[in-house]
Amino acid sequence: MKNEEKINTLSSSPWSFSKVNSYEICPRMFQLSYLKKVEKESNAFSEYGSFCHSLLERYYNGELEFFELSDAYEDEYDRNVVTPFPPCQYADLAITYYEQGLAYFDHFEGNTSNVQIIAVEEKACYTIGGYDFIGYIDLLIEKDGEYIIVDHKSKKSFKSEQEKENYLRQLYLYAGYVFEKYGKYPSKLMFNMFRVRGKETENFDPNKLHQAQIWFIRTIERIYQDTEYRMKFYVNDLEFSANNQYVKWKHIDESRWHNLISTDDLEINEGDTLHVAYADSYPEDDDDIYFDRRGREPNYIGVAITDSDKAPSIFMVYTWVHFTNDFFCEHICSTRQSCSANIKTEPIKN
Repeated sequence: MKNEEKINTLSSSPWSFSKVNSYEICPRMFQLSYLKKVEKESNAFSEYGSFCHSLLERYYNGELEFFELSDAYEDEYDRNVVTPFPPCQYADLAITYYEQGLAYFDHFEGNTSNVQIIAVEEKACYTIGGYDFIGYIDLLIEKDGEYIIVDHKSKKSFKSEQEKENYLRQLYLYAGYVFEKYGKYPSKLMFNMFRVRGKETENFDPNKLHQAQIWFIRTIERIYQDTEYRMKFYVNDLEFSANNQYVKWKHIDESRWHNLISTDDLEINEGDTLHVAYADSYPEDDDDIYFDRRGREPNYIGVAITDSDKAPSIFMVYTWVHFTNDFFCEHICSTRQSCSANIKTEPIKN
């Protein structure tokens, strides 16, 4: 895609939190979704979350009574959650998610008696640093004269404080819209963790609003400037990135990247190809190494070079990094079947 075409494509529609955040998660996923516009794939987690969101939206809009929610959940579940949940060694996720959702709606007693519903799924549009923002606020309520933004989340919990802060960016961007429309900022930002019947509440901090808006602006600027849209894949607490010169890794939330291998470390001639390699256990010989991970969960990642596009049968790997299967790439990414990062069958060419 030519740069002018890219700029026109990026400028033709507003920027949502999920759109900008998808670039943070993986530039290649962003490129496939918003520049190449491949057909997006669903997953069981997003279907489950959207379905439960819709029931709560209907309740707060007065279309369902609180005592009707569990029946609606049971009656409509199979029509809305159609993608199988991925396998898990600890539990059957399909059963776990279904039962936790049913328990939430079974015990839902309604919570509108002491609050005023200001908006449900309100379209939030305003300009941030010259960029058009769009989003939909799940629920805006007023209690004791103060606004509270509520975001329904199917997550059980946040893995870390940093993950929570990342999700809060979206609510702070909504807070900017609330101020523009209603004349004051919300006093609280709340996550309704409905699957476990819990709540996570944040007192509004104007400094975090400013940080969220700066993140929004700077990330969009990076998107416009990017010419590679490197793939990222995540393995436990490691993050990998690759382009046509190197594969690098770092611990998530760490700022410093480490080279898994780079062209500076290898004698790569014109026409040589850099391959990503896998092994189930630390490789003792060539038979332990493979290049196509479909249906497998390798524990080691390495690299190799050949003078052709074909994966070699005999080669030298300079570095191996120990890891386990990348759950996001395999089961959640909306462009997973269109991206070579998922199965690693496409070579990384020099």
